[in-house]
Order: sequence, then C-alpha cells, then structure tokens
Amino acid sequence: MDVYPNWRAGKRVNAANLQAMQPLIAYKSASTDRASTTTLSLDPDLQLTLAANATYWVEWFLHYAGPTNGSPPTTTGTISVQWSVPSGATGQRGVRGPATNANNSSQDNISMTAGVFTFTTTVQYGARASSSTNQSLAREEGLITTTSAGVCGISWAQAVSSATACRVANASWGRALRIA
Repeated sequence: MDVYPNWRAGKRVNAANLQAMQPLIAYKSASTDRASTTTLSLDPDLQLTLAANATYWVEWFLHYAGPTNGSPPTTTGTISVQWSVPSGATGQRGVRGPATNANNSSQDNISMTAGVFTFTTTVQYGARASSSTNQSLAREEGLITTTSAGVCGISWAQAVSSATACRVANASWGRALRIA
C-alpha cells in the first residue's frame, strides 16, 4: 500500500518531510453572496493548490443558504456546485446534501441527494426551509489524481437566477490529504 510520504530507514526528519504529511486546509472566514447568476465560478476561499503527479483525498463541507424558489421549494434547488480541478486530473466525487425538494425548517424528514459524479458534473442542492438565512450543509468528497499542479476548488452559483442572493457561508471549509 502506498503511503505518503514514504518513511524508510535513513530518511531524514526535516521540515519539508514533516510538512508533506500535513493536510491542506481552506476555509471561509466571511460569507460570499451571489445574486442574479447561474454561471458557476470558483469560490474565492474554497481552493487548495495540489501538486503534480500526486493522489489526494479531498473533502468539502459547504454551509449555504439562499432562495428556495417557492414554498415548498421547486425541484430547481438553491445552489449548483461543481469542482474545479487541475488539468488532466482524474477521479470522481461523492456528494450528500439536501435534495432540490427539501423543505422542513426543523431539519428532520427532508429529502436528500447522494451519489457519485465526475468533478465537472453540476449537482444541485435544496434548502432545508423557505428562507435565505437558514443554512444547509452539503458534503462532497473524492479521490483525485493529478498529472499537473493546480487548484482544486468549489465552483458554485444559484440554481435559478434570483435577485435574492445565494450564500456560501463562513465556516465552510475543505481539506486535502496527500496519500500518494
């Protein structure tokens, strides 16, 4: 089994080797709002720079809120999400979060979406209530193998264009652990 970095007899313990064992972390200290757009673009904070010729386990935890397109919400959802990955990267991502028809302010008994998708497949999530302030949580994770260095990040937009902003909130975060 591959382990990164590969510690073997005689390998020096130094800052570079110890740092290589640490996960990469990205987090939002302030919310980002987007209104009147369905064009996905990279979140300014949820980005990780990955090395070339490497394999990472990547996880994203997205706290979001926004218009729910009616009460109860329609099946168009609240937010659309994709991953941006380095050129030539391979792998898939698993997703879990409120389905496009989720609507229950108590957070119980809501429909969920779950599945495995390519990085560039757009996944839409709904909100747990008809509100632009009650936050929902979506979790995405995947194994990514790179051939070139570059950014792995979350691209997102409103599922349906609305003058009421969709928000990816502070406390959203992600991490990447290099495993090979």
